[in-house]
Amino acid sequence: MCLTGRPNLCLSFNHIGQDSDGGFAGFAVAPAANAHHLPEQLSFAAGALVEPFAGALHCLQRARFHQGEDVLIVGDGFFGQVFTQLARALGAGRIVVLGHHAERLAKAREEGADVALDERGGEVTATAAGLGEGCGPDVTIATVTTGGAFALALDLAGRGGRIGIFGASSLPFATPTRPITAKELDIFGSRGNPGVWPDLIALMAEGRVKPERLISRTMPLDDLPHAFVLKASRAVSLSKIVLQP
Repeated sequence: MCLTGRPNLCLSFNHIGQDSDGGFAGFAVAPAANAHHLPEQLSFAAGALVEPFAGALHCLQRARFHQGEDVLIVGDGFFGQVFTQLARALGAGRIVVLGHHAERLAKAREEGADVALDERGGEVTATAAGLGEGCGPDVTIATVTTGGAFALALDLAGRGGRIGIFGASSLPFATPTRPITAKELDIFGSRGNPGVWPDLIALMAEGRVKPERLISRTMPLDDLPHAFVLKASRAVSLSKIVLQP
């Protein structure tokens, strides 16, 4: 895999800050190939969010997404907002976001969603079915992977559609196969962000995606323990916390 352009699947893959220490340090040593120039018009806070945005961009590339396609996003959290921004920037037709937090659904509309609905509402099925010229969404992204969220993605995905599994979970859940075969769905996973940082940084520099809109708090690095406490609270209003060295 290392030699075929998929280093994220390499047996010796090493994610700095995850597989090796360094993610919460004022300075870190990294291979030169891992360093990317941040244009002057972008802040360091925006630069801190290149990695998650690049992961979402990689997922959309694996979905073979192209301009004009309709996108359904399951999940209204941080990555639901990220995918909404990216899909809009890349020229999606219609974007529908599903979740169950009124504040986050309102935020999704601000970030470019045409429709943001409570996933428990009665209008969800009809709304999804109206995408893709009546065949359902071309691309469905599951940003959360509970059994219920994945079942919803399967149920609402369009005929011949592609489902990207972006959220990660080790919990087992039953999956009916009939929707997969009946609609000839392509289901794929997405890991990391190999080779997409330059494309993502260009989108940021052009102002087509604006990661700083998703930053809830900026805190000094010394407040890292408190930042973890805040994040663990899972407050609906809290999105990303950026630490300043």
